[in-house]
Amino acid sequence: MSYALLDQKPLGKKATLYVEAGLGVKAPTGAYDENLLNKNLPENFNTGLGAWGGIFQTNIGINLKNSGVALSGNYQSNWIPEGKYQFGDQWSGQAYAFHQFFAGARLKVTPYAGGAAEWVAQDRQADGKYAPATGGSGVFAAVGCNLQVGNWLFGGSFLTPIKQQYSNDEVKAKGRFSLQFARIF
Repeated sequence: MSYALLDQKPLGKKATLYVEAGLGVKAPTGAYDENLLNKNLPENFNTGLGAWGGIFQTNIGINLKNSGVALSGNYQSNWIPEGKYQFGDQWSGQAYAFHQFFAGARLKVTPYAGGAAEWVAQDRQADGKYAPATGGSGVFAAVGCNLQVGNWLFGGSFLTPIKQQYSNDEVKAKGRFSLQFARIF
């Protein structure tokens, strides 16, 4: 559930500010096998976390005519009853500069560039000790483009790691490509 705290609030004569914040609950979806470690498989082979969690998210946009800056952040806390494996909390943030081009009345093209960062806390085993080779952080350069046709939005982005340290350097992030498809109401 998200709320617009400031919706296109004027900043001087030409700029506007948008601020949105939201809270959510993450449900324990996906299959979760508590005995995976006993089978000599890593805990992250589970397709679900087997736990509830809380999510806090913010989005900020500053627009100046057809250009602007978008900032966003997301924090997820993973809740686990004591005595069970606990996945580490996660934080991510992005900052992008963008410019919108209009091609006719129904077509808008918005290329953007910027950066992203993420941090994942180490997992804790059922006995409370930190799980080896878990947690880490990364900083990424990002480029992307959104195409809006009427109420339909299509987008794609690519992130490449600039700096990283995951799982005691046992894991190396590579480029990430994502696609988005949405209907705007």
